[in-house]
Amino acid sequence: EKGLDAVVAAFLRECNHYVQREVSGQGSLASFRNPSQVCCMRIRDAVRRGKETFVQQLGHFVTIFCFFQKTKQI
Repeated sequence: EKGLDAVVAAFLRECNHYVQREVSGQGSLASFRNPSQVCCMRIRDAVRRGKETFVQQLGHFVTIFCFFQKTKQI
């Protein structure tokens, strides 16, 4: 979705389908001042309600974040 920074967009793509459906099912992020922050909150809430543990999702996020940090340095 437009307005998401690259790290949050990549993190959402790495989430399982349940989390993705939960996040997108809450409507557009376009009207928010900080869509990335709202998306992160929706992901967190979906994970808490859902099938995957927060620790698993956090591991995915850290991996993606580190990758993007390395690519910025190149």
